[in-house]
Amino acid sequence: MKMGKGFLDKALGLVAVPLVVVLLSLLASTPAYGRSKSGDDLYVVAEISNKNPYEGEAVVLTYKLYSRVADIRFARRSEQPVLLDEKDGFVSALETDSRGHRENVEGNLYYVFPMESYVISPDRKGTYHFAGGSFEIGVDYAVVYEDPFWGRRRGYKTEQRLLPAPDLTIKAKSLPSSERRDEGEITTVGNFTVSTLLPPGEIILDQPARAIITLKGRGLLGEDVLPRYADAFKGESIKLKSMSENRKTYFDGKSVVSELTLDCEFIPQEKNSVIGEVGFSFFNPASGKYEEVFSSPVAVEAKSITTRIETVDI
Repeated sequence: MKMGKGFLDKALGLVAVPLVVVLLSLLASTPAYGRSKSGDDLYVVAEISNKNPYEGEAVVLTYKLYSRVADIRFARRSEQPVLLDEKDGFVSALETDSRGHRENVEGNLYYVFPMESYVISPDRKGTYHFAGGSFEIGVDYAVVYEDPFWGRRRGYKTEQRLLPAPDLTIKAKSLPSSERRDEGEITTVGNFTVSTLLPPGEIILDQPARAIITLKGRGLLGEDVLPRYADAFKGESIKLKSMSENRKTYFDGKSVVSELTLDCEFIPQEKNSVIGEVGFSFFNPASGKYEEVFSSPVAVEAKSITTRIETVDI
């Protein structure tokens, strides 16, 4: 998707974090902020989850086709949307569920088909103007014609229509000042939780074991964003050996959800030890405040390796 300078490069960066969207038709209740009609029987609507987000906040933009006719042969881009401003941000296309639903608009029944969706996250305060471009729509209309052998017959005729997509404006707000933000620390915007668990199985003293730390919530997690996991393995009774991470981002029908899993390998050096709290800080746009969450400490009971040797009678 061409979104102007700065946007395209960041969109390509999403390859490592695939976005999978299901049931985008659930956004039908979202207010339509942009509408462009071409007659009363066929028009395009642009819906956005929030027109006034904070910088770094993820919002979803969806283009929908409203049609009085259910038989849509095709819907394709004729002119791509473009960001008109020289601003930085993050934009990437979402996989769209194009299944339609019916909706009553001012007393008229329309078939509504989601066509394209994008996640947008402005990098800084400012006004972002989006030119919507246009769509080429093919509609099958029922016709009656005379066949020389079979007489009067019913069929369909495909009519092509060029529909402009509405332009949109997003006004991004600055995040409130904070000590960590003023020191240059990366601020994640959203609402997150963090948890730690031990996979099932025995833990043996002085042998490698695993702990799974999960950071999950609504919003985008940058590729270099991590919870403070190293603090949980401090002390002489437990030592962190290695850590691997797995990231995924998806749309759950309401908003963009990010999930980061840390697979931590550690060595228990005492029979009874504790994996401490794992902390994570973020700005919550719903409360308008900076928040900090912690996982609960996890007790680790390690068995001596000698207890695993079974007695064998000879």
